[in-house]
Amino acid sequence: MDRIATLKNLNNVINSLESKGKYTLASQVQEVFEKVAQADMSRKDFLSKGVNWAAGLGMAGGAGALVKDTMDKTRDKQNILTQLAEHGYTLDMGIRINVAGSGVRNWQRFLNDHFDGRLDDDGRFGQSTLIVTKNFQKAHGIDPDGAVGTETMKAALSLLEENMEGSEDLPEMK
Repeated sequence: MDRIATLKNLNNVINSLESKGKYTLASQVQEVFEKVAQADMSRKDFLSKGVNWAAGLGMAGGAGALVKDTMDKTRDKQNILTQLAEHGYTLDMGIRINVAGSGVRNWQRFLNDHFDGRLDDDGRFGQSTLIVTKNFQKAHGIDPDGAVGTETMKAALSLLEENMEGSEDLPEMK
């Protein structure tokens, strides 16, 4: 999951650089992309070696910083996903309109459990899920784009942690 997400992120960086005419920088990031694409290693090794590859290719400044930033963002997303899963909500990156699957079902379940979503947890991200997701984002000061990205997941995790703290204050049942 880390490797695939990082490849997608690096590819987005390359496309963005090329669209801005920064071909040398894009070429340097492309070298890291190719090394990452060929890598077969543990999650921990992968996340640390991507930055080392950038440094080894002499990517001081621009490209090295972009690669490091991409690796850091991927690691942050994975940490958030792991923590949400520990709370019983296994999500995927890329949950948005017209996507279906267990990650969407768990997002719908989260919204129903913690945000009064009143959604069918059918695993399909349709208009109803889009509306509730945008309302969740607005309520948490996030740009309401309807996609369940890093900021939305952080807000979900924060809400879960707040709810856990609040439940500790309840008296024990005997």
